[in-house]
Amino acid sequence: MHRTATRLRFRVQVLHRKAGLAEDLADRIAGVEGVSRVLVRPGTGSVIVECDAADAVFERLTGSGPLRLRRPPKPVPVGVQARFAVALVDRAIARSSEGQWDLRSAAVALLTAAALYQLVRGNLFGPVTTLSLNALSLLGSLDGGAGEGGSNGDGGA
Repeated sequence: MHRTATRLRFRVQVLHRKAGLAEDLADRIAGVEGVSRVLVRPGTGSVIVECDAADAVFERLTGSGPLRLRRPPKPVPVGVQARFAVALVDRAIARSSEGQWDLRSAAVALLTAAALYQLVRGNLFGPVTTLSLNALSLLGSLDGGAGEGGSNGDGGA
């Protein structure tokens, strides 16, 4: 929802492409004290209310008025989205390789190939070292991190 001193704008999902319901809601909102104009767009489900004092009209609309507003859901944290995306890619790689590869083994192969390419180009100390160390780090975590420096899931016991 968006609110200024004399205007409210919000979306009503059930209005999407339902002109009859949109007209009924517009009529009900227009009857609220302080509302000067109501614009309902069924194509988008958007409702715009022009009024004298948006805060007071909002209270009238949501108190015992025609609207029951819910707060929008909290956005999913970026870390959760990233883990989900990585899991999807991992699953796609495993499915397409019939279980022979996963995301980590593909990353190790890619890093190793890049390190070999840089070695052939003569870039021994910079890229080769970094790429090789990253590949070895991932290689050590291929068994689920049970190797040195990893966690084997037993809580450190």
